[in-house]
Amino acid sequence: PNGVLSPSSADLRFFPSVGRYHIIVGYPYTERDWRCYRADGSPANLEVVE
Repeated sequence: PNGVLSPSSADLRFFPSVGRYHIIVGYPYTERDWRCYRADGSPANLEVVE
């Protein structure tokens, strides 16, 4: 992990092969340091519930 919360070109090739949604987590790993993407690489909203 390098702190970049956008999918890399490798991520975009991998995403369609496994699952519908993917989460990228980045440094410094706080509650705000993640993003969810659909298999096509488009951003997805994901509600976090405690």
